[in-house]
Amino acid sequence: MPKDGLARRNWITLALLAAAAGAAGCAPTSFFVHRPLSTVWLGLAVGALALFAPRILKKKMSAADFAFEFAEMFAYSAVMGVFWLFIYGAFFATGAIIHLVSGYLFGGGWPRDAGTFAYWVTFPFMIALSLGVAGTYWERLRQRVTSGDAPGIALISRSPIAGVFAVLFAFAVYELGLALVIRRWPLFGLGLLQLSLPLISLPFWRPGGASNSGDARKAIGNLFTACGYAVTLQPRMGDEKTDALLKPLDLFAQGQSSSFALRVIASSADTADWTAASGLRSAVSAYASEPAEVQSWVVLLGIRPDTSLVEFGVKESVKVLALPDAELVQLAKNETQILALQQLALKYLNLRPDRKAAAAVNA
Repeated sequence: MPKDGLARRNWITLALLAAAAGAAGCAPTSFFVHRPLSTVWLGLAVGALALFAPRILKKKMSAADFAFEFAEMFAYSAVMGVFWLFIYGAFFATGAIIHLVSGYLFGGGWPRDAGTFAYWVTFPFMIALSLGVAGTYWERLRQRVTSGDAPGIALISRSPIAGVFAVLFAFAVYELGLALVIRRWPLFGLGLLQLSLPLISLPFWRPGGASNSGDARKAIGNLFTACGYAVTLQPRMGDEKTDALLKPLDLFAQGQSSSFALRVIASSADTADWTAASGLRSAVSAYASEPAEVQSWVVLLGIRPDTSLVEFGVKESVKVLALPDAELVQLAKNETQILALQQLALKYLNLRPDRKAAAAVNA
């Protein structure tokens, strides 16, 4: 299938999944407040937002990839449903209090129905909030695609699939038991179901800061550029087989006296294991003309290396650096402050300017 046709198919599929996820995530609260049609309106609103989404995903995606994309959208929607449940309760209580006070002062209570009052105050807000969250999803997808990160199941590599389904099975048993125990209190059951949905979807939340990976690579690249190195972000050679080997290589910095090959990982995970460095040396061999003279680094932003990564780095001659995340990325975004960037490079990377090349940069 041509890439444009594939992008259109992916876009239509993701739009339909977004609508389904938007409806499913908030469904328990919709039934809880006796407004089941709210599920339909939320789903249609979230799905319609896809009309403004860019059709740039031109990679073939499997059913499993789409399932994990749906899981991420569903996770966001479930959290929105929980938020709606709480603000509905707050306005329901407010409406009930106003009803009592106005009845006492004026002899006629307003609003007459606290539930209707709470619904019409909170539902428009939920529509707007759901659209904002859906827009965030499409923007994150665009950033993942343009920065080279694969969509779908490839981003779940840090969460063992067996563990994901074990958690799902445990919560499925919980929900079944809940339905059997409280079958006489369906509203209470729906409320608990809504509260449990984000927990059910927790294993599908992105393990890595994919939306920050492009900024992180660019920030580290700015440090090398300020020190006089010619920086190439996500080097590729145009050959499909060779480029597959280059995926672990996020940045190549070439100087007159030394060169560096980096994998830059920005993640929300606590630790990174040996797989963070696997494949980097092979990528260097495939890309560099003199791989023996290239220093290989794994730069972790906001993550701690575990023992396996440290041992792997020593064995494979790969340097592992653990750096602060947001602080470094923000400070290194300014490409014009060469001296400040050089100071950051010395502080965080212990990197000094390549004198000949740096002179050309500062000229």
